[in-house]
Amino acid sequence: MFYLLKNLLKQILTVIATGILAITSIVFIILYYRTFESGFVFINYKYLVISSVIIVTVLSITTLSFCRIRLVLLFRLSFVIITVLAILSVGLYVLKTTGFLIKFKSVESFREYISSYGNWTIPVFVLIQFLQVVVLPLPSFITVGTGTILFGAFYGSLLSVIGISLGSITAYFIGRVFGYKLLHFICGKKTNKYIDLVKDNEKNRFLLSCMFLLPFFPDDLLCFISGIIKVEKRFFIIMIIITRTISVFAFSYLVNGTISFIKSENSAFLYIILVVIIAIFLYLIIKNKSRIILFYKNRKHK
Repeated sequence: MFYLLKNLLKQILTVIATGILAITSIVFIILYYRTFESGFVFINYKYLVISSVIIVTVLSITTLSFCRIRLVLLFRLSFVIITVLAILSVGLYVLKTTGFLIKFKSVESFREYISSYGNWTIPVFVLIQFLQVVVLPLPSFITVGTGTILFGAFYGSLLSVIGISLGSITAYFIGRVFGYKLLHFICGKKTNKYIDLVKDNEKNRFLLSCMFLLPFFPDDLLCFISGIIKVEKRFFIIMIIITRTISVFAFSYLVNGTISFIKSENSAFLYIILVVIIAIFLYLIIKNKSRIILFYKNRKHK
């Protein structure tokens, strides 16, 4: 009897929670659409609203159906999706109505925003670089480019590396603590099985390092993933500082015009050579990690 009541209460709470999330998503998606006064969203407002309502409704019904027929993995996955959708819809509406995103639309608008803090310009800039990795959906080329204009290529890069590296390390630990729990909530007992597929080893470390260097991989997301798959802490911190320093300084000096790869006819070829050299360097470090550690330990004992 107690077991039946417990299951009934659980199902009622699931229905209520799913309903609240669905209504929240629909309301704030519509409010977000209504903030547009021109462009694609404004012209196709009715169609977008109808489509969004249908999608959220179908997702909600699917979530409840999975719960009803006890497909636990699919239910948890769909419940996480609708939760993320509700959070994103609220977040987008707040960012749009407060005008926060407009300040980061271009390097010039971001420069004006940062400069307005006067003596607090440097701490605010480092804080934003930290937050753009962890929570803010900001393109790094705008923030790094602004740092180069405000503080010069070297000091702008240095401040960017400090903020981005701290944000990357924080994202790693968030993934390590909460990401694993989220994965465990979705996958249950199969969590460790999935993690073993991308387990921490020399091959995966090398690939991860290359991903952080190349411009077409989602660096910020990779920090969270590194925490989830439990990449070794010391390796991640050293690797992230090296790769972030290389990528940020290279981009800053390109923006500054000191390095003229962009203006060169062979810019793509030169960039490939640079990436290959760095990749080989990282591979040699990872391959000989144990020897390097042993070397420094022996030096300490002398």
